[in-house]
Amino acid sequence: MRKALASTLLCLTTALSLGVFAQQPKLNNREIQVSTLRGKISATGVPFRTARVQVTNLATQLSRTATTTSNGEFVFPQLPDGAYEVTASAEGFDTKTVRAQVTTQPATVNILLDSQREGRISVLVLNREAKAKPNVRVQVQYGSGGSPYQGLTDSGGAFNLYHLGAGLYTITIPGEPSKQAALATNKTVSVEFVQ
Repeated sequence: MRKALASTLLCLTTALSLGVFAQQPKLNNREIQVSTLRGKISATGVPFRTARVQVTNLATQLSRTATTTSNGEFVFPQLPDGAYEVTASAEGFDTKTVRAQVTTQPATVNILLDSQREGRISVLVLNREAKAKPNVRVQVQYGSGGSPYQGLTDSGGAFNLYHLGAGLYTITIPGEPSKQAALATNKTVSVEFVQ
């Protein structure tokens, strides 16, 4: 009798630990499926590091938040199926909200943030004879971190970045010392390099 009881308890314990008797979670007597919502936040075409992303289930009003990675990416695993509002925000940029539907398949949402400010940095690269230098790689970095903006000068030796927030930027081209530019709200800063 003891042996049979011990064997039954062992089988029951094993079944429970393996989830044999587990049930899908339910809401209003409906099984809830879960999946992943992922995406990318960018601004001025560049992945936005450290943006705040919030997802809110429209049926339950429950929400979760995350911060984007250095690649501008975010992931919300194990979300119950349903309709969601996805809100992205970052200092100096307009908050943007979009809707997403999470089903049994992973959902992807990409959001482009718009700057609250219309600042511009204009870089001009000239040679020693004061002639324009096209195709020079320019890198512009905000503050002490984050993803840099990169591009090449055009045929007139110019490289322009628009829709930038106020702050201190570091501008670099190959073979020359970096320069810093303090950009004010809705202003343009011009930086010139002679190479």
